[in-house]
Amino acid sequence: MLPVTGLYAPLADGLPAVHLAGDGADPTVVFWQRAVHIALQLVRARLIHPALDERGYAVWRVGPVPADA
Repeated sequence: MLPVTGLYAPLADGLPAVHLAGDGADPTVVFWQRAVHIALQLVRARLIHPALDERGYAVWRVGPVPADA
């Protein structure tokens, strides 16, 4: 197994860094930038809901997602 390297950053510190990433950003930063953008769109559309999973643990669910999304 290959060793994994990385940096730990608290969410409050990491989000602005991802948000402000520009041209030439690392592909990992671009991935997270897009993921955060999609998540914020789902929150804005009020499609994120608290729920319980099959074991009774608290989870977050997305939906119902409109057909045109």
